[in-house]
Amino acid sequence: MHSRSKADLFVAEQLDGQDIDNGMRRTHQASQGKGFALTTVQFGRSIVAGKLVKVGVRGRTIFAAPIQALTSTVYQVKGTVEFVPEPNATYVVRGEFSDEYSAVWIEETASKTVVGKKLEVNGSAKLGFLEK
Repeated sequence: MHSRSKADLFVAEQLDGQDIDNGMRRTHQASQGKGFALTTVQFGRSIVAGKLVKVGVRGRTIFAAPIQALTSTVYQVKGTVEFVPEPNATYVVRGEFSDEYSAVWIEETASKTVVGKKLEVNGSAKLGFLEK
């Protein structure tokens, strides 16, 4: 959270090519009709251990009121991360944004080890006006 109305969210939005429910979707639903108050929602799911998964991940700057994005900086990085989940492990999507470097990745929670590849943008990951 940057403020009461702005946050950077990092989510899994696809699993093996299929769209899945996620924290970004849930955050939009929870914030709808609340003006400039953003309510972020964490969301988790179980996945099968021991087989290769392809996870579509996205990091994006979001706002409580979509109109705020038009006059503000919105960063976005997205792509697919492949890895083999370990039994009894938990994973989280993390990321970072700046004008010089932005990235999104999946890491194993206990060890903070990055799994699969880190999706990186050297330079700006700012979206243009029509991309917001």
